[in-house]
Amino acid sequence: MSHFLCHRISRNNQLKILHLRNNILSKHISDCWTNWRLLEAVNLDSNNLSGKLPSSMGSLINLEYLHLRNNSFFGKIPHFLKNCSSLITLDLGLNAFHGKIPTWIGTNLSNLKVLGLRSNQFSGLIPNELCHLSYLQIMDIGNNNLIGSIPHCFGNFTAMASTEYVRYDYYIFVRFSIYTGDLLLETAYGIAKGEEFQYDKILYLMTSMDLSHNNLSGEIPQEITNLMKLKSLNLSGNNMRLNIPQKIGSMTNVESLDLSRNQLSGQIPQSISKLPYLGYLNLSYNHLLGPIPTTTQLQSFDRSSFLGNE
Repeated sequence: MSHFLCHRISRNNQLKILHLRNNILSKHISDCWTNWRLLEAVNLDSNNLSGKLPSSMGSLINLEYLHLRNNSFFGKIPHFLKNCSSLITLDLGLNAFHGKIPTWIGTNLSNLKVLGLRSNQFSGLIPNELCHLSYLQIMDIGNNNLIGSIPHCFGNFTAMASTEYVRYDYYIFVRFSIYTGDLLLETAYGIAKGEEFQYDKILYLMTSMDLSHNNLSGEIPQEITNLMKLKSLNLSGNNMRLNIPQKIGSMTNVESLDLSRNQLSGQIPQSISKLPYLGYLNLSYNHLLGPIPTTTQLQSFDRSSFLGNE
């Protein structure tokens, strides 16, 4: 990409969208992004790119969508990305980034709707500052090395809750090409119902939280049951302890709930039977005991939803 990036097409470079996803681009990204200051969307997903992110990417102050998923980038998330304060989507998943999740993501990127950090090597605690992301609809930080407890303030994510009205704007995830007449849809990924899904046409409606396959411990915060607009919650593969929150039945829009492979104990709350859209439930391999609530919905789930309990 170096020749393309480092030799301006013209003095008045008006390029706003750079979409090179699913190619075989390789090696590192050249440090020439100052030539492209009007860029609003960069998608380099699923290439063979590697190395650290170049510092000139911090000059992209108009950038709203940054997709670097499924490459071989490494190093810490560079601090210069906090200059990109207009970001709506930040997807760095399936790379080799390490270190702590920066606190400035929560304080400087206040417009974020999609945060994807899945399958990297992030460690340390989940920063409380992420709770400032009131517009966040999709958070995927699964399959890392995060420790500690889930912040209680995760119940404050406005776009996942119902305490305030949030307008889901379809057009914020769409770009229209005046040359071809085509729609360029934003994409996001999430693990729901035990499978990975790609969201595009319905992305503006999707809400999900995935903290799976880390080393998180402590209890599931009661406050998380405030997220009444959340459609998918995945906390599997951690060391969560104590009881499933009694008010989990108030998360009335949940379609997929995976709490498997933790250390949860006590009985399955009766309120879980009040989730009208629940189509996938996995409580397997915990220390739950007692009866499965005798409702038609819960009794209809396959036995695999409850294996490895008492």
